[in-house]
Amino acid sequence: MITRTLWLLTFACATLVSLGCSDEMYAQEGVRGPANDAGLDAPTQDASGDAQHPDAVRTLEVRNPYGNVQAVDNLLIDGDFEFSDHQGQYGWLSFSSYGLQLETGGLCRSGSTCGRLTRNRRMLAYAVAAQNQPMALSLWVKPKNGDCAAVAVYAIGCISDDTPVFAEAKSAADQPGADGWCELTARMATVDEQPCLYLENASDDDVLIDDAVLETAPEARVLPPSARAQSPLPPKVPVARYSRIRKTAEQARRRRRF
Repeated sequence: MITRTLWLLTFACATLVSLGCSDEMYAQEGVRGPANDAGLDAPTQDASGDAQHPDAVRTLEVRNPYGNVQAVDNLLIDGDFEFSDHQGQYGWLSFSSYGLQLETGGLCRSGSTCGRLTRNRRMLAYAVAAQNQPMALSLWVKPKNGDCAAVAVYAIGCISDDTPVFAEAKSAADQPGADGWCELTARMATVDEQPCLYLENASDDDVLIDDAVLETAPEARVLPPSARAQSPLPPKVPVARYSRIRKTAEQARRRRRF
């Protein structure tokens, strides 16, 4: 009798507990509790939906360490300065007691390295010639003073003692683009010796140099020689500047190791 009474009491308690649990679960499903408190410092939501974005702290860019790889037919040894060092014994020579000055990172236009040409300094770049074909030159400069004519750029002969001047690269615009860079371009006639680029900074500020491309002229790829435009005449160079060009070419021939 006592055993049966204990069993009935146990069964009744279990029933009451289960009913209580069911009521509690039903109450949680039917009534939504308050949202989690985010604290007093939580930002308020703008009812208009036009939330303002915070000011950018830094900019992320993806750069190819080999420079402008799209210029697959570049005749310059190292148009992007990616393979030249401060000794200047590769694609570029700098005629300064500091050697070849380089910049890296976001200051450059292409790749991860570019050249810095200080005021009243000269620089030379080695190239090869397209055989029996005219060529097109493109080079980007970034002057601090915003003058696209701050740097004089010439295509010259590297071998001959008389140092012929083939072309002068100029900018079509007086002012740089929104990014601060100016593109200098030129057309070259067919040449019979190795060409070089001569750069001279006549301004009072440093200038960045990058993304230089010398390639076969586009018209030479699609037109026969008889249908091509007349070759451009050599530019007229001031006497004092031409003297510096010849001196630079002579120094390059003496320092050349390859």
